[in-house]
Amino acid sequence: MREPLLFAEIPGARALPFVPLARPTTVELAAGFSERVFVKRDDRVSDVYGGNKIRRFELLLGKALDEGARTLVTVGGLASTQVTATILLGKAHGLDVTAVLFDQPRTD
Repeated sequence: MREPLLFAEIPGARALPFVPLARPTTVELAAGFSERVFVKRDDRVSDVYGGNKIRRFELLLGKALDEGARTLVTVGGLASTQVTATILLGKAHGLDVTAVLFDQPRTD
């Protein structure tokens, strides 16, 4: 796994606790479209969970593990992808996860 671009841009960030989770995001030509439509494949960024949230968990999990945490607590709406990512990634790294969920009212 290559060094995150964050470290190249902000060299002081190398001192932060870090857990490598993300692979480089690939970009592909979209099947069935013209030669000018591409798809960014965030679904392939990790074997545990896809999407753009993975990179922030590299620092959050790094800090939690560095400090000896055994449990993560996450809060979000019933269909929160952030809560789902926290549960899957936390458990994949041996942490217990408590999710506090609330109903998310419909809005316009």
